[in-house]
Amino acid sequence: MRRLQSLVANHAKGQALEVCTFTRNEIRECFKATGAATRYEIAQVIASQIHAFSHRLPPPRKPWKSEDSRMGLFNAAALVLTFYCQTGPIVGQPGTR
Repeated sequence: MRRLQSLVANHAKGQALEVCTFTRNEIRECFKATGAATRYEIAQVIASQIHAFSHRLPPPRKPWKSEDSRMGLFNAAALVLTFYCQTGPIVGQPGTR
């Protein structure tokens, strides 16, 4: 997985694209104020805040089952929200500084 991430990052940099990476701890830190610590708890917070995602929240995973494919949507949303949490609002957008 690390090799794949490295290849993707190098390709993006070769295309002059900015690359941002976040650790699990950075993601958890952004959701700390909500009381969410696990991936599923973070997904619940996202589903409660983004109405379009609420009906896509899968049931909690049983230990003997694999992760529901819908969790990828919440993982992506958590990355976007972590980016926003760390960088703040984009200057020049309506409703920002």
